[in-house]
Amino acid sequence: GCLDWPPMRNPVVRALSPHFAVSVRVGKHLSPWLLHGAHVFVGNMTSARQPLENSEQLWLTAWVRAGGTAVLNAFSNWSANSQCNADLVGWLGVHAQVGAPFGHAERHVLPGRLVGGWPAPVPELRALLEGAFGAVQSWENLGATPYHLDPARLGAQADNFRVVGDLSFIVGTDVVGQGRVLLCSNFHWLVDHTGWHGGFLRSPGSPAKLRLHERGNDNRTLLLNLCATAAAPRFEAAHEGWRRTPPQTVPVEVADLVRDA
Repeated sequence: GCLDWPPMRNPVVRALSPHFAVSVRVGKHLSPWLLHGAHVFVGNMTSARQPLENSEQLWLTAWVRAGGTAVLNAFSNWSANSQCNADLVGWLGVHAQVGAPFGHAERHVLPGRLVGGWPAPVPELRALLEGAFGAVQSWENLGATPYHLDPARLGAQADNFRVVGDLSFIVGTDVVGQGRVLLCSNFHWLVDHTGWHGGFLRSPGSPAKLRLHERGNDNRTLLLNLCATAAAPRFEAAHEGWRRTPPQTVPVEVADLVRDA
């Protein structure tokens, strides 16, 4: 992941802190110590020289299936270990196109209120896109690369899990068990304007190196809704009662794998 890196850590913590008691845990190996007690795991192996070992893949799979929430990256333009994140997302039936072109900055507009035919079970998707922190009406990212979702592995057609652009929400299938995976192909949506070639996670009024539209995006809302869902079942993410919960009392621990680049 990148949560030890200020352009991601700072905006993520800044977005979550008004609403959650946030803690961040980092480790060099994907282990029970890293995952135990975490609500959200952020994984990105693009710059890691050593791919995940089989035991690490097994720990991640077991943790998600037991109810964990993972945010994973399927970037495939390049990687330091030639895996292009296959070691991180291959177990999901995700096949990235190795060496794919680096995509342009894009702002994706989501449809209005959820209706039948949307991907993923509606209650889970509603908690993500129309959750306690509001509606996600647009999502911005940069550097997207294409990936294929294997319907035989997922037990359903790929469109059941695609949200918009290179964003997928894998939930309600045996592959992830009781958990869920928010899948993207690049983490520019989760960093601020100082990261890489610029990012799109920003607070109201903050500068945006790559602002495409004056009204901005709802990347922050997406992150908040995801963390609210990850904090369930103690707190019901889509329930009105969340708004009556005193801020900064709901614990959210985010785990991040930091491999030597």
